[in-house]
Amino acid sequence: MSLLLIDAGNTRIKWAIAQADSFNLNDKWVKSGNINYADLNESALSHITKDLSSIKKIIYSSVVSKEKIEHLKFLSKATFPSASWHELQGGSALSWLKTKYITPEKLGSDRRAMLIGAANLFPHRNILIVCAGTATTIDLLSSNKEHLGGLILPGITLMSQSLHTGTAKLPHVFSDQTPLHPLSLGCDTQSAIYNGILASQLGAIEIGKLMAHQQKLSLDMVLVDGGNAELLINAYQGTEQILFSSNLVLKGLLAWHHQDYI
Repeated sequence: MSLLLIDAGNTRIKWAIAQADSFNLNDKWVKSGNINYADLNESALSHITKDLSSIKKIIYSSVVSKEKIEHLKFLSKATFPSASWHELQGGSALSWLKTKYITPEKLGSDRRAMLIGAANLFPHRNILIVCAGTATTIDLLSSNKEHLGGLILPGITLMSQSLHTGTAKLPHVFSDQTPLHPLSLGCDTQSAIYNGILASQLGAIEIGKLMAHQQKLSLDMVLVDGGNAELLINAYQGTEQILFSSNLVLKGLLAWHHQDYI
């Protein structure tokens, strides 16, 4: 039996197939990929695996509209008719991974999944978890498996776009082809924007580290995922260990499946 793990993010759908009896989050996926929402159809889903009947469970996290998820479910039911659906939400797995969120169920399911993934990948560690995607999220996880809160700010590309569209002349400087540069003072408008946006993102990480110190936590690592993770890691100048962890949401979904036996 196989599991189809789905991370329905703001920009695209990431997916992976895992064996139902695979408990090691460091194991390679059977298969993985991503789909842009504009390309989402039965044909795109049918290419996920040759053995469509092997998918018995679809486990997902979503930060998109109800309409997009209903469309995904409609297509998936036609493609994987024997698969059951299981949604991880902000209040999932609270019995073994608590949160200080006043209303736990309003914690984003993607952040909940990343917390679960990090807690299983690096048990008994104090971790600052950074997702550098459409939005940048920063969450503090204690070694006793408690989410102490976090920060949300516009992501790198969104910041660049807002400067470009909100002004008459400032350029949009970030794209998938943006080269990596060390953080420095910009000596032209383009490099000033590049470094200013990176500085704001890194500054938020430093504030997260400061808040960990205020909680009397000795931070073990900064864990970074997301489409802009490489930009942040390249520019990071802190002393703590900084690690890239790809597909942390999907790993969290797999860990949730085994922890709660859904």
